[in-house]
Amino acid sequence: MSPPPPPPPPPPTQNPNQPHHLIDVRTAPEFSTCHLTRRAAHTAPTLNVPHDRIAQLDVPKHDRISLYCRSGRRSALALVTLVGLGYGHVRDLGGWEQAREVLEGEGGVLAGAEGGRECVLGKGEGSEGGS
Repeated sequence: MSPPPPPPPPPPTQNPNQPHHLIDVRTAPEFSTCHLTRRAAHTAPTLNVPHDRIAQLDVPKHDRISLYCRSGRRSALALVTLVGLGYGHVRDLGGWEQAREVLEGEGGVLAGAEGGRECVLGKGEGSEGGS
């Protein structure tokens, strides 16, 4: 009888110093109206890369990436694209409210718009693009 196979390696650990990109996959006009910004350390500024252009994302494939949109539909599509391109640490935070809740639990989040002013995304806002 042959010896049992070795145990699988442990899952890769997240380096807390590894860059973490928050990406809003809504359209540019939606993003400029209001978007989320993380307060946590080791995060780059929020990026706006519309879901239909996510394949053009230019960040290292080992960086941590969190995606969100208005309802979660476009961020789910973007997740599938990025995983298919070999990005290994990408997650879909879903829609605006879900993303805000998750980010609040991870050290805080601000809702901001162009020019640094605070904003609130109301129901029905940012509906361009169907998500």
